[in-house]
Amino acid sequence: MALWAFAALALPVIAHMAYRQVTNRYLFPSLRFIKPARIPRTGRKTPTDWLLLLARIMLFSVLACLFADPYWKEPSPPDATKVGRETIIALDLSPSMSGWAGLSEAKKRIDGLLEKLEGQIGYVGFGAGVLAEVAPTEEVGLVRSAIENATTGYGSGNPQTGIDRAAKLFSTGADERHLVIFSDFQRSDWQATYRRLDEEGITVDLRPVGHSRKVGGKREGNLSLAEAKAAPAGPGKVRAWAVVRNSSNEPVETTISIEAGGEIREEKAITVPANGATQAQFILPEGDFASAILKLMDEDELTVDNVRHLWLKAPPPRRFGFWSSTNETEETIEEREFLKVAIESAGDNGWNRWLPVQENADGLRIGDLTSELDLLIVTGIGSWFADEKLGETMKAYLKGGGFVIVTPSEPFAASVSTLRNSDLLDLGFVRVVGGAGATREPFRISALEPGSHLAKTFSGKAARDLYLTGIYRYGLVRPAEAEGVSTPLQSTEGNPFVVQRISPEGGKLTFFPYRLNVRWTDLPMRNSFLPLLMELVRGSKGVIDRSWPRLESGETLVDGEETFRAEKPGTFRFLDRFVEVALAPSESIAEVIEPAETRESLGAGSILDKVKTSGKDLDKEESKSLWLWFAIAAVILFIIENLWSRPRRTTVLEKETVNA
Repeated sequence: MALWAFAALALPVIAHMAYRQVTNRYLFPSLRFIKPARIPRTGRKTPTDWLLLLARIMLFSVLACLFADPYWKEPSPPDATKVGRETIIALDLSPSMSGWAGLSEAKKRIDGLLEKLEGQIGYVGFGAGVLAEVAPTEEVGLVRSAIENATTGYGSGNPQTGIDRAAKLFSTGADERHLVIFSDFQRSDWQATYRRLDEEGITVDLRPVGHSRKVGGKREGNLSLAEAKAAPAGPGKVRAWAVVRNSSNEPVETTISIEAGGEIREEKAITVPANGATQAQFILPEGDFASAILKLMDEDELTVDNVRHLWLKAPPPRRFGFWSSTNETEETIEEREFLKVAIESAGDNGWNRWLPVQENADGLRIGDLTSELDLLIVTGIGSWFADEKLGETMKAYLKGGGFVIVTPSEPFAASVSTLRNSDLLDLGFVRVVGGAGATREPFRISALEPGSHLAKTFSGKAARDLYLTGIYRYGLVRPAEAEGVSTPLQSTEGNPFVVQRISPEGGKLTFFPYRLNVRWTDLPMRNSFLPLLMELVRGSKGVIDRSWPRLESGETLVDGEETFRAEKPGTFRFLDRFVEVALAPSESIAEVIEPAETRESLGAGSILDKVKTSGKDLDKEESKSLWLWFAIAAVILFIIENLWSRPRRTTVLEKETVNA
């Protein structure tokens, strides 16, 4: 298409034909003695300045060729890259291949295939990634040895890595490229795999294994321990419970056991419904055992998902502490003691505990940002906060994802000024609204915004208690519009009852414009106080599972500069954490993908003729671009044209007296 630029050759020709030469003017005193002459007719116009026209035509020709991106083909040395036929065997080594005799069946079929294959043979074993590989070679023994030693891994299967690696192992000079895939084609692993191998000149042969008990789109005969957890079961006891799932179309009876201290402590017979699940629970003495193993005693088609490891130790509690003035008032002491008891009781019946650790709060107060603290409560903020220069420390704590509750002091204006001057919360102060206690008409909380976390927490009868809360007096503030600032709680008149600021890092500052004691409000005396407090502080994160970290095989856990990689199921100690590692639930799924669907996503079958032809041509010829040479020629011609067509100096007429 770029060669259409040759049409521009007409431009210099037209320009040269249209050019008219201008005659120089000469001064002459009189036309009296000049005889008139007839102007001769001109014939057909011809271009002027033939050499300059030729240079311009050559310049436009070179530019047209330059746009076409010319290249020179040189034949490669004969048989330099020709390697004939190459076959690569790709073997799935994901955990699901250990079930339904998939791996053993694949090894037997590959052993028979190696006796028939011709040409060079390679191998790729893949699971969560590429586990082993052998480049195409004529030494079949290397491939046979690698396949005999192949074992399944624990990480969730990722066939895409194996397909991509196998495609890169083929030599560019191979006349035929053939990929043979042995896998159980589990749907959870293969449904997102895609690569058009036919467009790369690779034929694909799919060999499903482990489908002896395939019924429809899934395989029968597997039970799995889908979940396992530990929680307190009363004084001195720990409850370990598990969920057993059945993927078969028939109910299954089995036995589940719990092992602790190297011995089986208890066994239970359970019946798992068809395509359903059931639970089993065990009670053990607390403190006697650090970990336990839950196990299905009866063999099934996939045994790797019949075991779960779990810790029987309580997770670390959430820590909280207080900042207040050294000269505490009676209101501050009352508020602090009430909040301490309330937050301590915020835990549930599990291992979700709150623990007051004033030492950590004091360490944070003197600038030790390494002090572990989940919640900081500043009671009666005022000028003392600014005098101790605590603003920067609190901002650093919030930037690290900390949570802070702040209540005002007397005078109220000093609290607002301290927050504003410390750049913690920009508030405009109007006045303190009070007198409700004397008139017996307290200020009420307005209806919560529908769909918010607070509205979900106080849905139903709990909302009635919240809306009957009485606020006797409060500071009327006007928060400035800023990113992350909101008023989740307001009065019926629309005045803020709670102001929050959420930092981009996740830290949250919650400011109550009234003291949390009975002199300012009756909220602490109501059942709605504790859920309101924890919902405002933690938000939707308040229901986070506080148990020890649980990882799937192949995942990582990072703590500072240290990294823990979960390689196989079990219980492990990482720094100050107790980590549980379990098999990925996706590996227990019995559904398999249909061959037609996999063929379509991989381009399996015969490759296109044009791909074969182009592949052979590229193998036998080497292309060298001539773009640079044409660019140099264009620059040279452009310089010549500019020098040639530069304006020439004309004769300057001098004014002289001409006599007749």
